[in-house]
Amino acid sequence: MKACPNHPKATADKRCANCGQDYCSRCIEMTKDGAMCPDCVPIMPAPAQTNTTTIVIIGVVALVGVFAVIAIIAAIAIPNLIGARKHGNEASAIGALKTISTSEAIFREGDKDQNGKLDYGTLAQLNQTRLIDSVLGSGTKQGYFFVVEPGTDTEFFWWAVARPTKPGTTGDRVFFANQKGVIFYLPHDDPHADDVPDPKTCDPPPNAKPVGW
Repeated sequence: MKACPNHPKATADKRCANCGQDYCSRCIEMTKDGAMCPDCVPIMPAPAQTNTTTIVIIGVVALVGVFAVIAIIAAIAIPNLIGARKHGNEASAIGALKTISTSEAIFREGDKDQNGKLDYGTLAQLNQTRLIDSVLGSGTKQGYFFVVEPGTDTEFFWWAVARPTKPGTTGDRVFFANQKGVIFYLPHDDPHADDVPDPKTCDPPPNAKPVGW
């Protein structure tokens, strides 16, 4: 029997499928291509080493990208959300003034304060007689302050004002109403926005325009 070239004392009873040389069983290694000797066994590439720094950099870049996307979405969505909320608050204020207008007519015609006179009432009186809901009666509702007062001649005149609690944030307009049933508005930054209606006529301040114009 032929001796193994690497181990002379061992019998070369195995043949390399690649080069055809005989070796002992200690030298032969089984591969996907068959039994091979040490010289013919394919050299396997060393496993790639993970670069921790590279992974960290990639992670940071990805995180920054995520935050950038979130920031862009927020920059678009937040102003739209604020605008929608202001629009909703203003619509609510207009609706509340319409309710007040109706309630004043009922208060006067029904002599709800039982003073024997057909006169208009204050916000507190409208609330006490349950002609308006308690939230509106508190003077603050959905981002707006409300003030309601009779005019100098309480039998024929009254006025109401609705102002945003945070001008520019909860609403952009100040609203006015009176016995005529027409709702007017001024931008919150108008020079006359802090004025109250004329106590005699209850007409709104100068520059006020009817809602819808």
